[in-house]
Amino acid sequence: MVELVVALAFIVATLALVGLVAGFISFVFGLIALPFKLLGGLVGMLAGGLVMLILLPILFVGGLVGMIGLTVGFFALLVPALPIVLLVALFVWLARRPAQPRRA
Repeated sequence: MVELVVALAFIVATLALVGLVAGFISFVFGLIALPFKLLGGLVGMLAGGLVMLILLPILFVGGLVGMIGLTVGFFALLVPALPIVLLVALFVWLARRPAQPRRA
């Protein structure tokens, strides 16, 4: 029975040592690969900026088309209100007009 406990203790110690060595090797290779990861991130950021510069004129034209479309839509909604606006303008003009004396 004691032999079984000692064997299990050796197995656990061996597994702990193997895990420690694997972690150390992973850490060393991670440090070696770190500059390449940073360079890859920089290249990815530059590529994203280049794509944005290429798409900027397309976004500008899309914004211009949207602005024109909203303006046309606003005037299309304003057309049905035009008779009311003209009536109000007529009443305001009549109210502000100077009174002319009557000639008898």
